Amino acid sequence: MKKLLLIAALFSANILFAQSKRIAVADDAGMDFPCPANYSTTIKFSLDKLNFHKPSTNCISGFGFCIKFSLNIICSEIVPRTSINSNMINSWIKLTSSNAELHVPIDIRNFTDYQTEKLSSFEVQDNAISFVNSLGVQKWVKGGVYPVIKTTVDYVINLPLK
Repeated sequence: MKKLLLIAALFSANILFAQSKRIAVADDAGMDFPCPANYSTTIKFSLDKLNFHKPSTNCISGFGFCIKFSLNIICSEIVPRTSINSNMINSWIKLTSSNAELHVPIDIRNFTDYQTEKLSSFEVQDNAISFVNSLGVQKWVKGGVYPVIKTTVDYVINLPLK
């Protein structure tokens, strides 16, 4: 199992490295990575076989540990959505060269910790949040107090980058 996790981690790291350095990698379908705008590299992991037979016998006899898996790398369309599942808050961020647009689910206002908050401004300490773009360039959010825009489903905060 450790070997599988190591292989998956190394493979994922290679894909992330390829994306961060803008290296084109072609898959079987001829699609190039990194993915186009509004798409994200998605790795689908499938555990094809797991049993206690020897790999040298094609996993049909002997006593050992046999695991076979497959990975499929595709570009999937990004459908940004915020949500709250139990105590987990799912948010998303749209990055440009000069701004990080943070989307937080509007239902956060129903959490006990936030019911007494106005949620009309959002404060960030200087050099507290950074993002690394696909070219490996790190940008920091400028510290300050920013207005919160309320939509029907999200609180939206525009955070300038330096």
